[in-house]
Amino acid sequence: MVQLSKIYTGAKANFLVLSLLVIGYISQIRSEGTHNMSYYVLWARSIAEGRLLEIYHATPESVIQNSDSLTVPYTPLSQYFTGAMSWLLLQFLPDERSTYVISVNLTCVLFTFLTVYLFYRSRTSLNLKSPLLYLLTPAVFLISPKLAYEDSIMTFFLVSTYLTLRNEKYLLAGFFAGCSIFSKQLALMPVVALFLLLIYSKKIFPVIRFSTGSLASSFLILSPFIFTGNLFLYFKAQGLTSVHTMLSAQAANFPWLASLVYRITDLGLVDGLREGGNGLRITSDAFRQLGYLSSGVLTILIFVTWAIYWGRRVGPQNIDPLFGASVMIFSYHLFNFGVHENHIFMLVPTLFLLTHNSGMWGTYKLTASALGIALFSAFGLGIDSRLFSGFSLNHPLRFTLALGLSFILFFWGFIRTIRTNPNHATAQSPLIVGKVPL
Repeated sequence: MVQLSKIYTGAKANFLVLSLLVIGYISQIRSEGTHNMSYYVLWARSIAEGRLLEIYHATPESVIQNSDSLTVPYTPLSQYFTGAMSWLLLQFLPDERSTYVISVNLTCVLFTFLTVYLFYRSRTSLNLKSPLLYLLTPAVFLISPKLAYEDSIMTFFLVSTYLTLRNEKYLLAGFFAGCSIFSKQLALMPVVALFLLLIYSKKIFPVIRFSTGSLASSFLILSPFIFTGNLFLYFKAQGLTSVHTMLSAQAANFPWLASLVYRITDLGLVDGLREGGNGLRITSDAFRQLGYLSSGVLTILIFVTWAIYWGRRVGPQNIDPLFGASVMIFSYHLFNFGVHENHIFMLVPTLFLLTHNSGMWGTYKLTASALGIALFSAFGLGIDSRLFSGFSLNHPLRFTLALGLSFILFFWGFIRTIRTNPNHATAQSPLIVGKVPL
């Protein structure tokens, strides 16, 4: 009876906390977030009105603008969901800008809670920390609903990929992997890590099933472009968008550190620090592309080196794919050009699935804190400073120092991750406990 009483009391407490969190998240669905909200509203309205190909510049008569002003939406699946949510809300609310703002935010909040539901379903088998701790993480709240970044949609499908892969449901895992990439193409990095680990483990048939699932979901998502004969135009517009990303990135990583050192050398300590909030700018298109591609190759090399190092010690088949995904995301964030502060958010739910390991719980806290500082200081792209003006670009010295602290915490988390034994059979491995319910 005493134990039942404790369970009942604990359940009531958790329900109260969850209720307060739901209210807290829902209360922010009118948040304008960053200046990007203007784009999100435009995309959601266009798709709700059936102008999918037009908004993606994927029609022969579309004029592809230059990279400084190109506003092509993220990969389509996220836009399908926000467009559907907009259409649904328009049945009850007027056709006004605020309705589309609510639809974008509400979609992100919905997928955040769906991710938490996956954690809840898997908490016993994975020996996870309470999923409520994920919702209480400031970086999660800032991403969704405060900033309305669609990373929350992508990460739901990433978590689904991880869990189905652990259950050895390779076809379904591949399907979810394709969904994650076409929710936001950043997911390509952890998905490539998972794919390379499958190859390294010499799991030929799982590789085939995983690839088949990915191709199937990709085909379904891109079918509007395929059946209208505009797939090439879609990819062309997406490529130009990537160039725009390179021009505007300012994440706290090694390219940013290099630019900071250059500015301090050129302008002196104080003025260099004041200018340090701006990312590395390369005026030459050729050199910018070279740097972007070189940093991508470096990311892959770091991951491959890590995989070979641990593969020789624990066996390739014993490397936990979650560690592989974490190393790839860390490497991408720390060493790449064209990275925004929110791009590393996909690492937060990835690390949360490793919280059965006491060392990785510490890494989760480091990484989530670093991202929280980066988002708090930049508040999106560092332009919209209405709420967090104390650390915005209007205060460049403090902004640079905040980015520096964020960089140190990210790098610390990276070192902890690559040094942690990724063996399935260590640190209360979930694979020893049993398969994950999904």
